[in-house]
Amino acid sequence: MMKTIREIKGEAVERLKSCWAESVMISLLELGIYCLTYTVLLLTARVMGVHTANNVILIPEKFSLPFVISVIVILAVQYIATIPLYFGIRWFFWQNSTGKDVMPVSSVFACYGSQETRSKCFRIKLATDVRKLGWAILFGALVCAELFLADIIWQYSAKGEDVRIGLLAGCIIMAVGAWVFYMICTIKYIPAGYMMAANPYAAAGEIITLCKRTSKQRYVYILKMYAGNIRHAPLIIFIFPILVLRPYMLMTTAVSVRDSLGEIDGADINVSAEKDTDRK
Repeated sequence: MMKTIREIKGEAVERLKSCWAESVMISLLELGIYCLTYTVLLLTARVMGVHTANNVILIPEKFSLPFVISVIVILAVQYIATIPLYFGIRWFFWQNSTGKDVMPVSSVFACYGSQETRSKCFRIKLATDVRKLGWAILFGALVCAELFLADIIWQYSAKGEDVRIGLLAGCIIMAVGAWVFYMICTIKYIPAGYMMAANPYAAAGEIITLCKRTSKQRYVYILKMYAGNIRHAPLIIFIFPILVLRPYMLMTTAVSVRDSLGEIDGADINVSAEKDTDRK
């Protein structure tokens, strides 16, 4: 019988109690990677002379094509280098969602172990992100159009405090709304990392197919589960909530996907996994 969302979240909390320290260390690792990437971008901007202000807020003071290319290269390197880590983290939470032995923090690097595994991680991540890219461009364009319109209104208004507050509130609502709709449109790809952990010998295409099928059959259920966590989103800007909410959301998703696979027939992909195991 399918568990309720309350039961899923309660089980996730119980599972986290046994691997809390490891989960916090993983969150710190992710935070460290983002901080390192930002620091490299900031230093690059200063070396190229596009950011000379005495602060750490990276706002280029002038357009520079070499800097734009550098940013693209740095972000691309960070993206490619951390793809196996992305799946390794989900593998960690998937294994710990069973409530059995706690996996060590080093297990998040397991997907770096072989070329075959790394290649599969790249194919799955790129395939899902490309599908998300279209929605990101669409909603990003809507936000940019809204900002452009707000700027026009500001230029032709009396530029009073009430106008400024109204425009600012409108921009925030529009941005949050675009993000929510983006999540709604791309939520079916969220279980991909856990599907790979559940079917390590399946092909990349089979994992994506199972991910889409599972999400389609339980779309409303997954949406409700994530909607319950949206209220925590503003807290992510603080370090402590990241250490609390990030592991909680990952474990909740792992428990939910495990429950979903127990309810949805995945015999076809499991058979292919068994055949692959036999060949090995």
